[in-house]
Amino acid sequence: MKKPLLQPWEVLSSTTPLKTAWLRVRQDRCTLPDGSVIDDYFVVERADVVGIVAITEDQQVVMNWQYKHGIGEIVHEIPAGMVETGEEPEVAARRELEEESGYTAREWVHITTLIASPTSESNRYHIFLARGAQPNGKKIQHPREEIINDTVPLSTIDTLIHSGDIRVMWTIVALDRARAFLNHENHL
Repeated sequence: MKKPLLQPWEVLSSTTPLKTAWLRVRQDRCTLPDGSVIDDYFVVERADVVGIVAITEDQQVVMNWQYKHGIGEIVHEIPAGMVETGEEPEVAARRELEEESGYTAREWVHITTLIASPTSESNRYHIFLARGAQPNGKKIQHPREEIINDTVPLSTIDTLIHSGDIRVMWTIVALDRARAFLNHENHL
């Protein structure tokens, strides 16, 4: 599919009204292609994120139960985390899987890179499939994260999504893309 020819906005100036170790909020003043000016276009700048669909030899998916303060709920999701400055996404994925679950994997495949929220956020979400996952790494419990791991059969993912047990959007997309990759690979 051919992209249509569109003009990007011209950034006239930028300020950073909020800057923390975890995120920055950038305020841009922009000229649109029609010549009009937007004085206060806000963009949240966050680090890229990795999500890992780790599958054991017996077709179990490694999952995390974790409290998420933004929504004030405990969610069931795949291991995921931020890519540190200068770090390659696969290195971050290997690190995050081990830190959050104590699992390592023998084979890694980058499935896709998604855009999180192109209107207001700058980051991307890199999805990896980790095959041959085994609990032989070192789990690191961070003070801000309490994670309880479990595994679920790959064959029950649809049931868990439809029942509402798995509700995190990025986890659902990552599981879907990983299963599509595996199905395609099995039908070559």
